Order: sequence, then C-alpha cells, then structure tokens
Amino acid sequence: MIRKLLILFFICFINISTVFAITTPQKYQSLEDFNKSMEKFKSSNVSIAYTEFEKIVEESPSDNDYINIVLSGKLSDIGFYNLANKARLKIKDKDLSQVPLQNIDIIFYQNKKLDIDDEIYLGECFSDITYNNLSKETAADLTANTDLLEKYDYALYLAALAWYKNNNLAMADKYLTEALVKNPKNVMYKYLQAKILADKGFRDKAFKTAESIKKDVILTDYYEKKYKEVEEYILYKTSKEDYIKNYHLAYYYYYRGDYLRSLKVMPQANIKNKKENSKIYALISRNYVALKEYEKAFQNAQKAHTLNKKNTDALILLGDLEFQTKNYKSALKYYKTAMKYEKSSYNASIRTAKTYLELDKKAKAQSLLQNTLKNSQNNYEAYYLEAVIDKNNTLEYLKKALSLNSEFVDAWLELAKYEIEKTDYKKAQMYLNNAYNLDETDYKYYYYQGLLYKNKKDIENANYNFQKSKTLSSKYIAIKKD
Repeated sequence: MIRKLLILFFICFINISTVFAITTPQKYQSLEDFNKSMEKFKSSNVSIAYTEFEKIVEESPSDNDYINIVLSGKLSDIGFYNLANKARLKIKDKDLSQVPLQNIDIIFYQNKKLDIDDEIYLGECFSDITYNNLSKETAADLTANTDLLEKYDYALYLAALAWYKNNNLAMADKYLTEALVKNPKNVMYKYLQAKILADKGFRDKAFKTAESIKKDVILTDYYEKKYKEVEEYILYKTSKEDYIKNYHLAYYYYYRGDYLRSLKVMPQANIKNKKENSKIYALISRNYVALKEYEKAFQNAQKAHTLNKKNTDALILLGDLEFQTKNYKSALKYYKTAMKYEKSSYNASIRTAKTYLELDKKAKAQSLLQNTLKNSQNNYEAYYLEAVIDKNNTLEYLKKALSLNSEFVDAWLELAKYEIEKTDYKKAQMYLNNAYNLDETDYKYYYYQGLLYKNKKDIENANYNFQKSKTLSSKYIAIKKD
C-alpha cells in the first residue's frame, strides 16, 4: 500500500514539475511600469511620475532597441524631452531606429533645451490641459509667466493649447504665432495651427498647413493616420451640410481610434446619392473591423459595394474579410477590382501581392511589390512582403518595414524566424518577445516560439507552444467566419 502511494506521489510530482517547467513569456516591465506612472502623470502627480519615468529609462534594457524607441516617443509626446533623449542614447540599431527618431526630431523639435524644473512645471501644465479640464486656469498661469514664455517656444505652445481648449481662438492664435516665429520647424505646433484655421473657417489655409506637415514628416503608418485625422477635422469644420460634417467627424474619430464614438456620430445613410451612402457604409464597416465585429463589418461592406461597385474601400474591406477566412481566390477578385479604381494609394496592390504569395504566385507578387516601392517608398507592408520573397535582402527589408511601423507584429516574427535559421537564438527570442508584447494572442508567435525551443532541443516547451498555436489558430479562423 505504501509503495503504491509512493508511486502515485512520484507520478503527481512529475506532472507538477512538467507544468512548472513550461516557460511563460512576460510583458516588458519597463513598458508596464511606464503605463502605471502615466496614470500618475494624468492625475497631476507629475513630479512623482517624472522621478519614476527617470528610473524606468535608467533601468530599461540596453539590448532592446524597441523598448527604448517606444519610451523615447512616449516621453516626447508629454514634453519630457530630457528623459526622451536619455532613452534614445541607449538605442544602437540605426536601421530600426532611424525613421522613428527622425520623426521625433521633426515633430517635437525644440530650439532650446529645457531646464529640469521647467520641464516638470510645463509637464504639469500639459497634464492639466489635456487630462484634468483645467485649461482656463493653466492659460491664466502661463500667460502671467512672461519669463517662461520668453524662454521657451514650448511654453508659448502650451499657452496656445490652453487657450484653444478654452475656446478662445484669438488668444490661442496669438501665442501659437509667437511659438512658430521662434520655432517654425515644430510639426506639433503646425497641427494646432491647422485646427485653429479650420475652426475659423479658413479651409484653404488649413489645408495648406496640413500639406506642409505631410511634406515635413516621414509618413509612417502612425503619422499617416495623424495627418488624415487633421485632414478630416478640417473637412468637418469647414463643410456646410450636416450629413457631410458628421461623415468627416466620424472619420476623424475613426483615425483617433475612438470607434464607438465614430459609429455614434455617423450620419444616417438616407440621402439619395448612392455614392455618398456607399462611403458611409464603408466607414461603418471599417469601424466594425477595428472592433472585431466581423459579421457586421461584412454586411456593411456588402451594402457599400452594392451601392457603388467602384468603391475601393468597400472592395478592400470585402477582400480583407475573405482573406482572413483563407478564401484567397475570393479575396483576390475583390483586390484586383480595387486596383483598377485606386488612384494614388497602393493598398489594393499590396493586398493583391500578399494574396498572390498565399496562392504561391511569387513572380506576380514581386512585380506588384517592386512597382509599389518604386512609387511609394514608405510602405512598410511592401518591404515586409519583399523580405519574405527576396532572401538576399531579408534582414534589410524587415528592418526597413519595422522602422516605418515598429508595431508590425508579422515583421518581428519574420525577423525572429530569420535569426532562428541563423541559430542566433538570443536575438530571435528578443524579437519574439517584442511580438508577444504587441499581441500575446497571435498564434504565429507561439508557432515560432515553439520552433525556437525545438531547435534548442527543448521538446517540452516546443510542444506546448505548438499546441497553443494550433488552438489559437483554430479560434482565429472561427472568429473570422462569424
């Protein structure tokens, strides 16, 4: 009897050991801590947040450029330029970082380095304006602080922003004009200038400012959306008819990532113009795709397509939904039709190339990709797909894709695969960690993680990850079919 109990205990111990032997990935502590400290920043605990941000930057890993690129961008966005610079000094890979750091310089460029105490005070102003509904009080405080306004163009910008949030366009314009005289290069100031001009009804001048932004910034995926956000705001503010105003307002919220609000302000598709109705249904579909409500997305995309067979947005949406359910031939039909009607963008061309790859027609895919890159050199998806085809330039193209969109999970995974094949497992694991931190539910991450463990002869962890990939993959396809 005792012997049987010992055997049973030994079996249980082995099973428990097996469970604990499975390696589980972790979220990056630096970015997790940043988000927690950001909540303090939003709640006006700016001095405490600054100290915590400084510690996060000091302790951020020096061997992961992705983390430090993210930190540099986030800190620049809230006006903590000294800390942002500390983060960027840790970055080593120029191929990955060149474009995002160039954009940080262009958008947040400062003529004069801020003293630490001034930086914290201006951070408090930014927090109160942006998160605490204290624009009136902040506007009064900054306006009275003439020494600070004389010292920094960023202080003038914040004064302008405070007056703008307080609906005083005259004062906002006054201080923003002074900021731009001192620092005409800063794109952030131009964003506000375009909005003020739109609010005043100066449509042409607003668009001229927006166009200058488009020329200044390297249009990565993120900043292209920011530009379109401003463009839609101008159209919303300067359009006459209510349904057109509401359509552009809905698009404005879409580009801001506020999909529910976009749907809420969406105009009713009850006008006689079929093309206008088609545009409305296509935008509704876009929002439902973003919300992962694919059945509603498909229904609205079909309505848009029925009303206007030449609506490229509708055709691409239908193609995307077919592609996600692996109906590649149906997807190809929609994409190729969309290619006939798209004018300056290459969205349909990229998707057609991607579908050709799934159908094992590499020559056709590469022809489209090369034409796209010849005419649109900032297309991250084109570089990614070219990297998959052109094995001689895989590393160069993948890093180019990631420099244009550092949140592109597929490129991180492909980069991990590249390093696995070269048996550089340390780099491969870092790239896999980047992908996991961007999307922990991506079944492809678990497949490549399993492949890495298999190559390292860790069969237990390999099998665990392969099984998880298989489970998530089946759920992924089932969701897309809903």
